[in-house]
Amino acid sequence: MVERIDLNGVTQQMMLEAMNAVWDGLVIVDSSSRIIYVNDAYTRIIQVSREKVLNKLMSDIEPGAEMLDVLRDGRPRINSIVTVRTVGKELMVNITPILKDGHLMGAISVFKDITEVSLITQELERTQQLSASLFHSISSASLELPPEFSGIIGKNEHFIHCLQLAKTVAPT
Repeated sequence: MVERIDLNGVTQQMMLEAMNAVWDGLVIVDSSSRIIYVNDAYTRIIQVSREKVLNKLMSDIEPGAEMLDVLRDGRPRINSIVTVRTVGKELMVNITPILKDGHLMGAISVFKDITEVSLITQELERTQQLSASLFHSISSASLELPPEFSGIIGKNEHFIHCLQLAKTVAPT
């Protein structure tokens, strides 16, 4: 039996519409990992229809899901980074157990897609490594011209530095 709580006139329909309006993905499972609710953002981020996941077991859909760990140990996961292997998405999740009178009733997960942020971060790290490598090559170079530029006549320190820089960055 579902307990009714006075929410100052807020209807069940209004609550469902509010959860559906949230931009972050939202999924609720019962204690057996059966998916009982997903919002529109869930379907947009995970790119799967409601019909495909509702009333299915999370343990069947995504066997390694962190939500299953929350159901097992009852401990929330806050700002956890997880990969949804079945769709190749990286998410930041907040998963909280749903308790009533100390008994686990299920769990709720609110999540954001951070796949693009992660890819940009990885690219930035690669660029920083390349930049450091180039800086090291340039700063440790002598004032000797590289053999490829042996036919060029010039002794200006800045000019030679430019030629060394050109040789260093040319392969990239």
